Amino acid sequence: LTPLSLAIDVSVSTDLSWNTLLEADGYLLTVGTASGLGDILNNEDVGNLTTFNLTDDLPENTEIFVTIVPYNAIGNAEFCEEESFITEETLVPDTPNCTVITGPENGATDVPVNTTITWNAIGGIDGYNISIGTTIGGTDILDNEDLGLATSYELLQDLPFEQEIFVSVLPYNSEGTATDCGVHAFTTITQPEAESLYGFSPNNDGINDFWVIEGIEQYPKNTVVVYNRWGDMVFTINNYNNQSNVFRGEANQKTKMGAGALPSGTYFFNIQIDGETILKKTQGFLVIKR
Repeated sequence: LTPLSLAIDVSVSTDLSWNTLLEADGYLLTVGTASGLGDILNNEDVGNLTTFNLTDDLPENTEIFVTIVPYNAIGNAEFCEEESFITEETLVPDTPNCTVITGPENGATDVPVNTTITWNAIGGIDGYNISIGTTIGGTDILDNEDLGLATSYELLQDLPFEQEIFVSVLPYNSEGTATDCGVHAFTTITQPEAESLYGFSPNNDGINDFWVIEGIEQYPKNTVVVYNRWGDMVFTINNYNNQSNVFRGEANQKTKMGAGALPSGTYFFNIQIDGETILKKTQGFLVIKR
């Protein structure tokens, strides 16, 4: 008999098979969960088959008793030995545990408005749902977005300034979604003034229409580079002079990918100058306000 007698951890979907007996015209098959009991199959005539596919799976973690009785025109075989095996225990996946959000840190302050949310990977799941809001349990920024098995999320738009942000990342699988996960929150940075040294409003009103870099005229050999929140270079220029060579919120990089008039938001800059400088900053962020 296959499975072998006394075998353990046998698949609940196993087939039964046995050796061919030349003198037999057919076989009677009895299968049960106790010795002599045919509660699964009771003296079933399977003809001259030597393999039998059970209609239903066997019960898990159960000793299964099998008797095969050959027969022919003369009669049934006598004193056939009953054999048994034990089925496996099928593990049903549990509802997943909670993950741990790693960035930004819980309770962090002065978090950039273009931050990336990250969390630890856990096993036994099919994916993660993320929600982001300005209140505990809120979803006004992002509502239960299915991210698959990704363990980070880059926001499609900047978070509000000087705002406590609440984030929920819930693992899920076929059994359900993680429950009773703790609240994770952080607070974003204070909004820089658009009219400050590091901001401008390119609305063609003749006021603050381009970025003024105070003192840049003293360093005519310079390179100014501006990046978007994803770190892509969107603007670069040599010899910035606060007159003709300036940044007006228009991209001159990645223009084939749709870049043009850059939207309102926070950008990052890098000013390259040889030697020492009296500039307050040579790298940081600036704000475009349209």
